[in-house]
Amino acid sequence: MASFKWQYDERDLRPDVKLNLPKEWKLQVFKVISGESGKSYWIQVLRQTNCKASMRSTITLCNCPEGQFLAPLVVLGLGEFRCKHAAALLTYLEAKEEKGH
Repeated sequence: MASFKWQYDERDLRPDVKLNLPKEWKLQVFKVISGESGKSYWIQVLRQTNCKASMRSTITLCNCPEGQFLAPLVVLGLGEFRCKHAAALLTYLEAKEEKGH
């Protein structure tokens, strides 16, 4: 089995999307390349900005089959129901925040 490296490429939001976001929420969009299959997926990360990291709500939506299936549970705030791509992205983002980047 081939070995791939997880890759995370943040993309810019359209101006109309930025304009319509509530002030206390931040939306990020990433193209993620899976470290397991080498396939690429699109993931949206919507997080509260007015709370400490441990207390904020985070909604992740991935276009992989599992992510699409779990989307209703994620939107309800049941964060433990995330696909492996979204979970890996959040781990990456948390490590990046801890380093102060």
